[in-house]
Amino acid sequence: MLYVLILAGGPGTRLWPLCRNDKPKQFLRFPKDQSLLRQSVERARRLVPDERIYISTRERYAEALFAELPDFPVDHVLLEPYRRDTGPAVALMVSFFMEKDPSATLVVLTADHLITNFVAFTDSLRRGAEVAEKYKASVVFGIPPTRPETAFGYLETGPVVIAEEPVVNELKAFKEKPDAATAESYLKKGNCLWNSGMFVWPVRVVAELFQKHAPEIWRGAEAIKEAGFRAASFASAYAALPSVSVDYAIMEKVERGYVVQATFDWEDVGSWRAFTAYREKDEYGNAAKGPVVTLDSSGCLFEASDKLVAAIGVKDLVVVDTPDAILVCPKDRDQEVKELLRKIEAENLDQFL
Repeated sequence: MLYVLILAGGPGTRLWPLCRNDKPKQFLRFPKDQSLLRQSVERARRLVPDERIYISTRERYAEALFAELPDFPVDHVLLEPYRRDTGPAVALMVSFFMEKDPSATLVVLTADHLITNFVAFTDSLRRGAEVAEKYKASVVFGIPPTRPETAFGYLETGPVVIAEEPVVNELKAFKEKPDAATAESYLKKGNCLWNSGMFVWPVRVVAELFQKHAPEIWRGAEAIKEAGFRAASFASAYAALPSVSVDYAIMEKVERGYVVQATFDWEDVGSWRAFTAYREKDEYGNAAKGPVVTLDSSGCLFEASDKLVAAIGVKDLVVVDTPDAILVCPKDRDQEVKELLRKIEAENLDQFL
């Protein structure tokens, strides 16, 4: 039986000031009127019914989530008391499924991807599930790169296992987020794909991976399951778990895995540059939303709220205006927003986070 877990607990800090601690990016309505979270659920519903879809999110986002998804089963939402990255969140659900349906296959998706080709997306997920079940192995979905991107990890692919689309390769290695020169070399190399952060495993396989490579997380997840996910001890037990992504915890250590080459369009809405492709542009390449007037400016992204943003003689900037904060940075430094937020916190300006 195939199940889907949607990870929706991240705060989206790189999209500050539009996204905040209490307004994370999964609730962002982008590019039009539907939230990224709702889009993720609608995609999952094309694969399996609601009774086989689960969502993991922060406890602090519960009210917003149920307001956004009033038709979603309440008991299929895991509310994390603390942020502990994706490793513990996945481990908790795997532990749950080892009791509920140990023969299950689990697809893990995230709620901050923009994907519009639903048919190709569903075909790729089904292919991944078939490979995971046939080979009793881990499967990751790789995105053919369109640019030398430094914000994503990469997957080095090995020999082809299935030649017809969606193509499947053996997984040779995970690659860290590269610098610009290394990203350029990956693009030229031709056998490196962006790591989408979407996975599929037989539940027994991923349980063994946690037991072998992340035993502390697995022991904690098992203890929480035994005590009850909503018991009084849940919060303290969850707080004691290491904060680590599922990529670092287990996936980068797999000895045998496979890569499905995605045939669907994909964008990780995790930085301001990702917005550029989905905003209307003027003849000078400026992408803008809201009241914006420019003079002798090019290649910029402007996100205006309720007041006019006017720019003269600027190039390749990100300018984001909200009622209480404004971000201005070079487009090629938008990954440093997280560092900026640490400085804002250090200045005791938490009201802006």
